[in-house]
Amino acid sequence: MHIRPTFTRCNHVAARPREGRIRTAREFQSWEGGDEYNVARRLRKCFELQTAMCSAFVDNEVGRLIGDFILQGGVGCDFIHWKSDDRIGRSVRNGLNFTERGFAIRGAVGRGYTASRIVT
Repeated sequence: MHIRPTFTRCNHVAARPREGRIRTAREFQSWEGGDEYNVARRLRKCFELQTAMCSAFVDNEVGRLIGDFILQGGVGCDFIHWKSDDRIGRSVRNGLNFTERGFAIRGAVGRGYTASRIVT
């Protein structure tokens, strides 16, 4: 079967502190996400097509967690380039997004942390 690689980004989304605020959270839920990844996963789940990520992640605990989530979603990791970790995030970083659930008229609050955001 032919693999359809998807050029994508996949953020490790770490948060939604159950019902509270980010600043007072003691624990977080985590999952994977990203527009292109979501399409690749749906193509796999709905149409049983073989898909794979074409991206780069830092070879550390967070990066490997993202890779594991991708594999659990049925998307291949054949085209992921694992970048070596410099231990402080100066040269490479995995994308993180912290999201707080909205209540009533207060909308959801989110904050992303990626390499491009830190540079700007």
